[in-house]
Amino acid sequence: MRTFELMFNTRYPIRLLLFSLTVIFFISCKNDSKKNRENNAAVATDSIKREKTFRVKERLNPSSREFVKDWDEYRKLENFINDLQQTDASKILSYSDELARLTQQLKDSVRIDVFKSPDYQIRLNVIDNEARRILDMSTIPTITAEEVYSEYQRLIEAYTALNSKINNEVNKSKIDAQLKQFISETVKDTQTIQNTKNYTEKP
Repeated sequence: MRTFELMFNTRYPIRLLLFSLTVIFFISCKNDSKKNRENNAAVATDSIKREKTFRVKERLNPSSREFVKDWDEYRKLENFINDLQQTDASKILSYSDELARLTQQLKDSVRIDVFKSPDYQIRLNVIDNEARRILDMSTIPTITAEEVYSEYQRLIEAYTALNSKINNEVNKSKIDAQLKQFISETVKDTQTIQNTKNYTEKP
């Protein structure tokens, strides 16, 4: 019995020591992990608030602007993009819900028949999809500024592609109209000349 008590008393301090060391180890790891998260958060906050300029490479020309003058949803998205030409990732994420709402309204508001063609629908869908991805990013704590900028740049490029398509469409319509008018006037002049010739040739 004495021997058993001696063994127990000898093991107890060892167990207590091991337990203490284990607790200290876990507390140390937890503090290091917290410190790393704080450092990463500080870096991410500094990066996410660094402003960047986004340029729309092609705007609507005057004729195209007149063509879509009643498309309020396009104008609202245009105003949004203009307001965020120089911005930071934090603002892009903060306004991501509004951006997604505007692109959805743009896609659902097509009233002009020419915009219902697959070429336009693809461009509108791409704009909306990019906005949805930015909205999803706003829920990811570890997202980086560069990832946000890259996604927003893709949305700007999709918006630019829509502008380019509208400009080309309007320019083509103008050329077709001018060509049609030219042909009409040419036929009219030819008929006038022929009628004059026939009149002068009468005996």
